[in-house]
Amino acid sequence: MSKYIKIGSGGGEMTWHRAMLDMEPGDYLLLEPGYYVWPRGRLLEDVTIKGLGASPEDTRIRSFFSIGENSSRVVFENLTLEPYGDVNTLDLPEETNSYLILRGCVLTGTGSKTTTISVNGQDTVEMYSCRLLNGTLSFFEKANFRLEMADCLLDYESEKFGTISLEGTGTAIINNSEIRGTVNSFDSSNIELNINNSAIGNLNLGGKSWVNVYACRFLNRDYSLYARGECWLNILESQMPSQLAIEDHCHLLMQNSQLYNFQARGRARAFCPMCRSRPRPAWKAKALWTAA
Repeated sequence: MSKYIKIGSGGGEMTWHRAMLDMEPGDYLLLEPGYYVWPRGRLLEDVTIKGLGASPEDTRIRSFFSIGENSSRVVFENLTLEPYGDVNTLDLPEETNSYLILRGCVLTGTGSKTTTISVNGQDTVEMYSCRLLNGTLSFFEKANFRLEMADCLLDYESEKFGTISLEGTGTAIINNSEIRGTVNSFDSSNIELNINNSAIGNLNLGGKSWVNVYACRFLNRDYSLYARGECWLNILESQMPSQLAIEDHCHLLMQNSQLYNFQARGRARAFCPMCRSRPRPAWKAKALWTAA
């Protein structure tokens, strides 16, 4: 049976410590503005945790959570999640088959290889009006996933790690968002990626990746998109201020877009009607292929 539990320091309210110990599936935790720390982490199943402040920054949780295998959905709303130590802040293990829903939240990462949101199971992740700062969102090889993201900001630029990493099998839909970093897929990936009306650092794609990009602006000044493997790319009404390169068995259809430099290698094929190109110096292209 669902219980609504108000947590704070006022009279008659449950303490954070007691709530963490007694929490049961179906509970709704309503947190008054404050700073809540739980060093031991917590397994969550079918719970909602919501901040009652005027903004997500008013209610801060410093801890780490794992989604239980019996959970159908876990919801975080209007709060800030901070990492406690060098562990994943939100972890969905291989045995999960669940929804993780984030509404109006701020998540801060460690700026390292530690993943802020780690997905390994048959899971759906929904993020609406969220900010992920200095951290990553990763779907790993065993994952069978669906990602839906709208009106979000992901701010983490790294030469080593992708801001969003898409491995395994699944679908990712990104709308009206800004990703200041790289979206990766890998040789083992089998994914569909749809990005609409967004700003994105760059795309680094491999494996079997079906990608649709509509009305997007790429931010990286070194390269905008690099694809290898068996990628099918459909890019429409977008702006790429730097290198676009494809190789292996990639196919590219690009329409009504602006790009600065383009290369195709191997059996890659491209068709680019109504596109404008401004070539950049040759050393830029060479640097891309060397890095790849």
